[in-house]
Parts: sequence; structure tokens; C-alpha cells
Amino acid sequence: METHELLKENTDKVSTLCRNIVYALIATTWLLFSDSLHVPTVPWTFITLALYLFIDVLQYLSKVIIAHIAYRREFKGTTLKFLKEISQWIDCISYWLFYTKVLVLLTAIILLGISIYNYRDMLLLKF
Repeated sequence: METHELLKENTDKVSTLCRNIVYALIATTWLLFSDSLHVPTVPWTFITLALYLFIDVLQYLSKVIIAHIAYRREFKGTTLKFLKEISQWIDCISYWLFYTKVLVLLTAIILLGISIYNYRDMLLLKF
């Protein structure tokens, strides 16, 4: 297996894992802070998690759109060289979005940690 294919496979696995973590964080945040959305960091945690899901969709949607444009051009007599360049362009955008997603996820985890730490007394009374 080529290094490039291995990298794609591993980033797909990490994306799936991170997506599951995001769903778990949304549920955790909702359970802990559903009655206290006035806590300043809680809405930002939700916004950051929603941003992650938006970037996730954008990553896969951009691949599909660019690939669709490239394949349409292929039928119009575009050279193989052009298609290889487009493929590299797709990969570049995809990897940039992937690393952006990871940073957004880390930000959400930090925000949730800050929320839990700052409002631990309120949470202890709740449970």
C-alpha cells in the first residue's frame, strides 16, 4: 500500500473516531449544563462542536464537488496531467480541513474542561 493511500485510510479512521467523540461531547455537555446555558463557556462549546461537524461535512463535500468537476472535464478531453493536479489539489484541501477539524475538536474539549472546572460546585449539587 502506498504511503498516500495509507495516510488517507488513517485520516478517515481518525475522522470517524473524532466524529464519535464530538457526539459524545455534545451529549455530555447537554447532560451537565442543560439547565445552565447562561454559563459563558457552554454556548461556545456547543458552537465549537457544531463548527467541527460543519467542517467535517465541508471536507467530504469539497472532495465530491471538485472530483465531479474534474471528471466532467475528463469527458471533454482534459489530459491526465490535469486530473493528477486536481487530485493533488483535492488532497491538499482535504488535509487542511482535516487538521482544522482536529484543532477545533481540541478547542471544544478545552472549553468543556474549563466549564466543568469553573462550575464544579454547581455540578456536584446537581448530581
